[in-house]
Amino acid sequence: HALLSCRRILESVADSIFPAQNEPYTDKKGKNHDVAVNNYINRILAYLDKNSSSQTKTKLIVENLNHLAARLEALNEESQKGVHDIVTKDEARLTIIQMYLIISEIALIKKQNTC
Repeated sequence: HALLSCRRILESVADSIFPAQNEPYTDKKGKNHDVAVNNYINRILAYLDKNSSSQTKTKLIVENLNHLAARLEALNEESQKGVHDIVTKDEARLTIIQMYLIISEIALIKKQNTC
């Protein structure tokens, strides 16, 4: 349940900072990204690309976000196999902590852009 909650929280963050769009988002390097409803990670990445003033900070957040997305996907696949003890409480806790750290970084960027 914790993993599903993490996904829903990230979806809510994406909805708040970069609502879904039918048209792809073109990043600063000219690459298109699907930012439709189900592509919440891409929407967060698009927000970072558009709003972060530090390329170094953005790169670190992107790497952490991609790692979190991969972790959520891998743990979700394990739990879908019906083996419930594969996802330990410690793994769930680490995933939640990582998610909150990423959200904190996003909040700082948002705060800097509204001041």
